[in-house]
Amino acid sequence: MKNFQANLLIVLALALCGLCAFQWYEQTIQRNEITTLNGMVYEKNVAFQDATNSVATLNHQVAQMDARITEIKAAAATNEQLVVSQKAEIINCNSRTKISPTKSRNTRPPWTRSRPN
Repeated sequence: MKNFQANLLIVLALALCGLCAFQWYEQTIQRNEITTLNGMVYEKNVAFQDATNSVATLNHQVAQMDARITEIKAAAATNEQLVVSQKAEIINCNSRTKISPTKSRNTRPPWTRSRPN
C-alpha cells in the first residue's frame, strides 16, 4: 500500500507540474495577444487624434476663408460703387467739357508746343 501511495503522490505532483507549465504557456500567449491588441488600440487612438486635429485645423481654415470671402465681397461691392461713381463722374465731366471741333486749334499737349523766342 505504501508503494501505491508513493506512486500516486508522484503522479499527482507530475500532473500539478504539467498543469503549471500549461498555465504558464497559455498566459504567455495571452500576454502576447494583449500586447498586440494594446498596440492596435494605441495606433487607432493616434489615428483618431490626428483626424480630430485635422478636422479642427480644417474648421479653423474654413473660418479664415469665410472671413476673407466676406472681406473680398465687401471690397468688391465698394469697388463696384466706386466704378459706378467714376463712370458717372466721367460722363459728367465729358458733358461739361464738350468742345466743338472748330474751337480747338491746338490739339497737342502744352508741354510739346514750341515756345516763342
